Amino acid sequence: MTNRKVRNLRSGEEKKHLEMLNLCYEFWGNEERYKRFYSKEAHALIAEEEGDWIGGVTAWFLRAFLKQESEMNVFISGDVYVHPDHRGRGVYGTLRRNVDRLAQERGASLGLAFTSIYNIPFSALQKYGFIEVFQPKTRILVLDPGGYFDFLVGQLKNVVLPQNMEGITVELTASVKSVNGTYKVSRVFNVENRKLRKSNASDVALNTGQRIDLRISADVETLAKTLQRFHLRERFRLLLLLADIIRGRVRLRFSARLLKVLLGL
Repeated sequence: MTNRKVRNLRSGEEKKHLEMLNLCYEFWGNEERYKRFYSKEAHALIAEEEGDWIGGVTAWFLRAFLKQESEMNVFISGDVYVHPDHRGRGVYGTLRRNVDRLAQERGASLGLAFTSIYNIPFSALQKYGFIEVFQPKTRILVLDPGGYFDFLVGQLKNVVLPQNMEGITVELTASVKSVNGTYKVSRVFNVENRKLRKSNASDVALNTGQRIDLRISADVETLAKTLQRFHLRERFRLLLLLADIIRGRVRLRFSARLLKVLLGL
């Protein structure tokens, strides 16, 4: 059994903490931003395994002023990160449980988390007791379909694929409603080190005979919902994906090469 422990961030480790934030978030911010956010109200916890720094989480402890001049202790949870080499091993859960326990010990009556619907914690936090109390629905106007699509597929950076898919080429296409109508936007990815890496091929290259092993097509709303499911176990993700395929929300096309890979031939 691995020797995993969670401890407080020590004085003098701020630079290392910032480096880990930037590594795991693919640029979280600079030193100025770090000093602004990590004031005296911030309490950071660090997860270690066999002496290696593998993750972190921060709680900001504040006083909330309510109606009728009443107050209460609250904490805001954020900046949860897991080193890329240790993802999928329960580190997030370890950090989540420890920071919630710390908040309870510090006398917080309420915990808050402000997360985007496109990020995994939006759904994952429900597993740890967080409930949705308010979420104003936001409407966006897409002016740049390609830019918006790139933002969405950027959330795929943490998805780990099966080892046997190494070298597979994937084309992802989404229909995006824009101010000027509906557009189909496509991007090509190569599977490298079990991750989807954006190909250097341009959109024009999609129609020049480039070998594509898997073509995935969906409307952008379905794609966004699919990205929210990555915290689920693989079995549930596959069942939900199958339901979307049956309903025609997601369309897949396999090459003969990919079918052989999936069948282990």
